[in-house]
Amino acid sequence: MIGEIHTNRIVVFPLGNEDGVMLQRDTYNWYQSRKIKYHEEWPDDALLANLPFYLEKLEKDPTHFGLGPWVIYSKLENTVVGHIGFHGLVKKKELELGYYICPSFRKCGYIKEAIPLLLDWAKSKGYQKIHAQCDISNIISQRILRTFGFLQIKQEKSILHFIKELNK
Repeated sequence: MIGEIHTNRIVVFPLGNEDGVMLQRDTYNWYQSRKIKYHEEWPDDALLANLPFYLEKLEKDPTHFGLGPWVIYSKLENTVVGHIGFHGLVKKKELELGYYICPSFRKCGYIKEAIPLLLDWAKSKGYQKIHAQCDISNIISQRILRTFGFLQIKQEKSILHFIKELNK
């Protein structure tokens, strides 16, 4: 598949139009078409709610491919363990990163393996800064973002905002 990135344990790949439409219509058949073991925790409601907006952008502009959700597939488990991706452009050459790991696969290191892959991909495409945010109560996400060099730049109510410069 175009855009796949591999490590020893995972494959991450961006969702395209065909995958996105199939996920919306029939998640189980999406898993079957890829010969992946079905996992009821993925996709989550937030991904399904935002997918139509990404697919609409992608249809209008195919260069948007990769600037939306990427699937995190575990080779060992033969299933999807979550997703990571970009919520689109914040400013020119700046993206916002988001991620979700299925509850049954949390604390297994999957997101720590996936983040560097997407940061490297974004850097290779010429992006200079990556934004991220999380709730103040999400200590684990804060720790993960700081591990990868994200710096907290502000707090709005209960939301912490982070940024990482890719050329550093």
